[in-house]
Amino acid sequence: MGRLARWRGLVEIGVRNTVVKLGGGGQSTLSVVGVAVAVGLMLTVSSIALGIATGGVAADTSTDYLITPEGDAGSVVAQVEGQQLGQVHATTARIESFDGVEWATPVLVTIGGVDVDGEREYLLVVGVIPEQQVRVAGLTASGLTPGDPMFDGGPRTGEAVVSQAAAEELGYTSGDRFQLVNGASDANRTFSVVEVSEPTEPGLGQLPVAVVHLSELQAITGGNEADVASRILVSGSGEDLPGKLQRVYPGSEVQTREQLLQERALDSQLTLAVGVGAFLVAVVVGVLFIATTMGFELAAERTDRLVMRAVGVSRRSRLTLVAVRTFVVCLFGGVGGVLLWLLTSGLVNVVARRVSGGVAVAVVRPELAALGLVAALLIGLLTTPYLLVSSRLGKEVMP
Repeated sequence: MGRLARWRGLVEIGVRNTVVKLGGGGQSTLSVVGVAVAVGLMLTVSSIALGIATGGVAADTSTDYLITPEGDAGSVVAQVEGQQLGQVHATTARIESFDGVEWATPVLVTIGGVDVDGEREYLLVVGVIPEQQVRVAGLTASGLTPGDPMFDGGPRTGEAVVSQAAAEELGYTSGDRFQLVNGASDANRTFSVVEVSEPTEPGLGQLPVAVVHLSELQAITGGNEADVASRILVSGSGEDLPGKLQRVYPGSEVQTREQLLQERALDSQLTLAVGVGAFLVAVVVGVLFIATTMGFELAAERTDRLVMRAVGVSRRSRLTLVAVRTFVVCLFGGVGGVLLWLLTSGLVNVVARRVSGGVAVAVVRPELAALGLVAALLIGLLTTPYLLVSSRLGKEVMP
């Protein structure tokens, strides 16, 4: 108990001493600022990369569950030529009859070529059964006629909702007509723009995208006879709902939105590279900054440690105070970095909404805040041995 009380006392002294030093400015305050800036920039870069990577056809906050053929759940562009689900109209109607389901829609995706001023351009064409609440690829489908009239024996609508990027890059506005130049059949490929939709989330919605009725896209791709789609999006809740969805297509995969976002974030090599790079840079910069500033401060406190040695404070206790101060400075810097990240992410999202059609690109998640604190503590862990060795061997630092 005596040894525990002794260590507790040293920690309390170290914390109080650090707080006093921070209140007076100087090297300790500069150290905290350095760690905060490194951590804050790391988190901001990571949150932007994560926000861009997790945007996709089904990675939308309105979607709670995703049904895909087995092994295809992680694809950002939903299986343009891969495995597909069959008889999706009847299956979707069955899913919407389940308790707790708000809406469901199949999704079929293809790359469509269009001729603009004599040049071949491409856009992502997404077929859905539109309803008021349905959003795919970060776009709303409310501008389309509800339901799927052509599948029910009605006329072909030829309607298309295009993204802001398609309007800007391809020159489309409401009322314009375009024709897809590729397809597996001789079906009508002409569509009329009924709405230019601003993306609501980062991801595919910031690219040239056109959302059309499912059966009309099936007719072009040759999937109308088997009534195929790449996946089915479901919005709803209920304890038994995942089990019911799993039984709809035996052998299919049913994922929640959270699982999908996590897989996309981990599967994105660019996001992983950016995150790891930002983490390493933050740690290296933080270590160099702390080692320099804390080293100068320890050298400036030589007289104080002479007094401590004179009154009987052991070398081990003095080294412990150095370690405690280093970790406290890094922890304060980590907290400051998290606050800086929240501020900069907010500013980035404000700017992004103004220049990219109302889309927030920086993701704010508690896991990132925890990562920032881990990085700060790692900076302290890597810096402490250097400061302790310098304190033990350098007489001008620790007599």
